[in-house]
Amino acid sequence: MPVRYTHLITTAMPARVTSTQNLPVNLKPATPEMYDQLAALATSATVSPTASTSATASHTGATDAPAGAGAQGQGQGQGQEQQQEQGEAPPPVHLFPEGGLTNGSGMMQFSRGFMKFVPRGTPVVPMALRARTPFGIRTHTLTSSFLSNLFWFSLCPWVEIEATVLPPQVQGEEEGRGEFVRRVQGLIAHELRVPVHDMTIQHKRAMMRAAEAQAKGSGKARAVSRARATA
Repeated sequence: MPVRYTHLITTAMPARVTSTQNLPVNLKPATPEMYDQLAALATSATVSPTASTSATASHTGATDAPAGAGAQGQGQGQGQEQQQEQGEAPPPVHLFPEGGLTNGSGMMQFSRGFMKFVPRGTPVVPMALRARTPFGIRTHTLTSSFLSNLFWFSLCPWVEIEATVLPPQVQGEEEGRGEFVRRVQGLIAHELRVPVHDMTIQHKRAMMRAAEAQAKGSGKARAVSRARATA
């Protein structure tokens, strides 16, 4: 039987998406609780020399797409327990460690959270994604939601996606987690020919809240002006 990847996805997706059982991959929410579950499984599993990790980031042409990375992790369910009992490597986990969308001009810094379930010595396979849409269509703005981005993305006449798999990387004996994550991201950024900005998903969320508050304030100001004009 082929190995089913565990793919960590945004919590903005409906719960019924992650509860689906008959997909080629196991879809799980990218939450701290899920990270803890995967870390516990990684601790209890014996990782074989053939185990691997995939790390993915994306860059866009005319539009914006999620950027991120995937890491070796564990699937869920009875089959997973049987694999661990036999000492086999658990299925890989794929995720986007940037945690959000960008405008394609650069990358946000990777989160180090996925290293919780990547035992030292497990290869991490960086992957660079390029997504291109026609006619200069942009499917993402600073304050747009994931579901609205997905909606407009799906309405594009066509979408070209290119995936480049880079050589596997292993954390060095004297290399800290942060250093290793930065090295992996640097390889992907070099492939995509974009810089890594001094910005995280937390910074972006703060910018989103500020932009939304400003928009609400402007809307209230316009409403007051109209009310005074008609008084």
